[in-house]
Amino acid sequence: MATKNIIKLLEKGNIAKDLKVAYSFMLLSRGYTADEIKVLDDYVFSIRKKEAGESADTNQISDSVPRKRKQRSLPKNPVCLTSTSEAYNNRDHTLYSLNGKVPVTKGRLVWSIIKLYQEQHNPTFEELSQLFNREFLLRNTVINVLSLDALRPDRQKRFYYNEPDLLVSKDGIRYAVSNQWAINKMDTVISFAQTNGWKVEVINPAT
Repeated sequence: MATKNIIKLLEKGNIAKDLKVAYSFMLLSRGYTADEIKVLDDYVFSIRKKEAGESADTNQISDSVPRKRKQRSLPKNPVCLTSTSEAYNNRDHTLYSLNGKVPVTKGRLVWSIIKLYQEQHNPTFEELSQLFNREFLLRNTVINVLSLDALRPDRQKRFYYNEPDLLVSKDGIRYAVSNQWAINKMDTVISFAQTNGWKVEVINPAT
């Protein structure tokens, strides 16, 4: 019933477009990538298509025949369209666009900067570690995957640990980038990017 009500709401005039834009922006502020947002959009579309098919089928079935309620499998980490919780509203939702690309969160900006630096300068892991630990004032800005594997799972979550996020240094060391970034460190990160000739655009949802 809740799904049907949301679908009816989305079909009314321009509200569908407005909500979709707000929904996508909220997901970006929570760290979702553009590809992940597309997966969620496809999932919602499949529900609408399935609902339409089920409605057509039920017209052929007598109301006296009981029907079993079908279970739907939700995508991993489902999110709400909106959130009014204090915890959500107190979070920093600023986004950053590096060289005109899709806006991302603080951690993803740092990951993108280090990835770009690796591609342009091809440093060894030791050079990379010393540079970013000093420049970004964070211990273990980058960490050798072998060292990361030995940490507890709760510690592993502090880094971009999924296979597509791992980077490789000049000397063949696979490493992960920290995702733990406070807002007070972002001026330093942006300054580093600008020193290297890269443009960072700050997008604040509150303005």
